[in-house]
Amino acid sequence: MAVKYVSHLPACVALFEAEIDRRVSLACQHMVNATKQTLTGQRTGRIYRVAGTKQKYTASHAGEPPAVRTGRLRNSIRFIMLSKGSHVEGAVGTDVEYAPYLEFGTSKMAPRRFLGVTFEQERIRIFSILRGGG
Repeated sequence: MAVKYVSHLPACVALFEAEIDRRVSLACQHMVNATKQTLTGQRTGRIYRVAGTKQKYTASHAGEPPAVRTGRLRNSIRFIMLSKGSHVEGAVGTDVEYAPYLEFGTSKMAPRRFLGVTFEQERIRIFSILRGGG
């Protein structure tokens, strides 16, 4: 009589890693959608005319998320997955060059937070997604 040992550990690890990737991806996509929602809607700041047009634009007030004029910032919100071995990270952000000035402010402008405030608002939902609560 012979006993044969078959390890299913590699297949289990692969399934586990795929599930982690899926959950991180879902959490990041939720954060992208929520951030785009944060960047939508009316603001209460100064009203001014857009140069060269008859259109009026309402800027954001200090402490509000930035107002949308062209949609460039909102449309640039994306996520990337960063993996190294079994370590998985997702990063949500934008490559728009003026985004850090809006998020953190400048010496002449108060912050118009949109990423940080969205994460704080969505933290419980994001952790639920990561735990598998969908």
